[in-house]
Amino acid sequence: MSHKHTLLAALVVCTLPMAASHAEQANFVGATLGARVSAQHDKLDYSGFLAGKSSSDNDVGFDIMAGYGFNLSNDWVLNVGASYAVNDTKSGTINYVDSGSNYTVNAKLTSHWSVFVEPGYRIAPQWLAYASFSYHNADAEYRDSQVGNGTVGTNGFGYGFGLGYAISHNIEASIEARQIDFSRETVNLSAGKAKITEAGIRLNYRF
Repeated sequence: MSHKHTLLAALVVCTLPMAASHAEQANFVGATLGARVSAQHDKLDYSGFLAGKSSSDNDVGFDIMAGYGFNLSNDWVLNVGASYAVNDTKSGTINYVDSGSNYTVNAKLTSHWSVFVEPGYRIAPQWLAYASFSYHNADAEYRDSQVGNGTVGTNGFGYGFGLGYAISHNIEASIEARQIDFSRETVNLSAGKAKITEAGIRLNYRF
């Protein structure tokens, strides 16, 4: 074998591990569409006229999302995106007494969307541990048997963590936990503050 062929063979052998490494590191990078199903505990704390009362409910949440993953280094990835809750989030019902009569109030969150940032660390080529930070916006619809029905806008911030696994270059599965704290909103003589705590499974298709 000539010196030229020997040098070429050595170059190929040295390049193969690097090419494999780059292929592995391509996981969790690029455009993605996904869906999440989660077990939710929804709580609404009241203040003002209804101070001291709270309601809660357990529900199943469904979200669709889109995003993009950026390779920051060999180990770090940054995913950014947006999500939309397909179903409403109910917070249960409370009872109260006014002037000797009994009334009820219940509320739910609708048109719930969010934008999120998820910094992640590759603990292995196919595994990603990540944190999640998100801004949320929703409509809070209430039904009060004394004063009637209405809607008020609310927003909040979420934080959580997840563990993702690249089943293939295109398919990813994750387990996640998250808490969302919404702002306190005032209606008539009372105010309410919603909180969602959830654990879920997420599936992504990475293009």
